[in-house]
Amino acid sequence: MRLWLTRWIVRSFVLVSALALAGCLVIVDDDVDFGFHDVFDERDWHLILLVDGDRSYTIRRGYTLHFASDDELEGRADCNTYSATFRLYRDGGLSIRDLAASRVFCGEGSLESVYFDNLLRVDAYRQRGDDLLLYDASGDLLLHFEED
Repeated sequence: MRLWLTRWIVRSFVLVSALALAGCLVIVDDDVDFGFHDVFDERDWHLILLVDGDRSYTIRRGYTLHFASDDELEGRADCNTYSATFRLYRDGGLSIRDLAASRVFCGEGSLESVYFDNLLRVDAYRQRGDDLLLYDASGDLLLHFEED
């Protein structure tokens, strides 16, 4: 009986210790989505600068961005509306995928296709005051937004 009681106590102690250690174990991976960030929470942005290679365009109106939830965004691009999914990363990374847009013909001079291409190339973001800057994987600026 004494041996059985000793074994039960030892096994119970080992089990409780293992559970306590498992509760304290936290795995951190910089490439894992960490959820919605204040930069994106219920804020509306309008595009003020669009970069296309060596050219940049000052935008006066017509291009907007709104982060609608933890993983969805939406907006207006010239004469069309669009939506997409996104992921945030601890290191300031941002990826935008699954872009879908209405198909109204915008006419000559529209920068909509460049805008959509740039959204899909976004790899990182930075916020400076009321400005949201989106960069590609090389660190080159793609899109510059200002908060509405």
